[in-house]
Amino acid sequence: MLEYGLSLLGVGSARRRSIAVVGCTIRQFSRPSRSLAVVEPTRWAVFRATAVYCVSRVINGAIPFLLLPIMTRYLTPFDYGVLSMFGVLVAVALPLVTLSLHGAVGVRYFDGDRAGLPNYVGNCFLVVLVATAGLSAMPWLFRGPGFGP
Repeated sequence: MLEYGLSLLGVGSARRRSIAVVGCTIRQFSRPSRSLAVVEPTRWAVFRATAVYCVSRVINGAIPFLLLPIMTRYLTPFDYGVLSMFGVLVAVALPLVTLSLHGAVGVRYFDGDRAGLPNYVGNCFLVVLVATAGLSAMPWLFRGPGFGP
């Protein structure tokens, strides 16, 4: 399958049996109709990808922890509460606004139908725009006597 995909892209030929992929080993399986090449990552490639993921997660978690003394020195308890409530608002609103359409665009991109992809991305952008406008209008729609000026 990898050979056929590379040959369609013009990278290799279907007659070639050895394909060089950095960080991976290739095993070939035989089927009655065609041979199937499977790319398996080497242990070093898996370790390296895992290390990059773990280090980035640690750094992502360490930044707020390291900024905590600076923020508590310059922010009042009221300001820190406003900042926390804003963080909660962003965490709740982000899934409602984006509707995980970035994942849907990724799936559509890798499905192989690239002809209709610009229209699909444009429609996803419009859906996100409408959802953002709707969520932004919520405070004005539901404001009451104790919520606004």
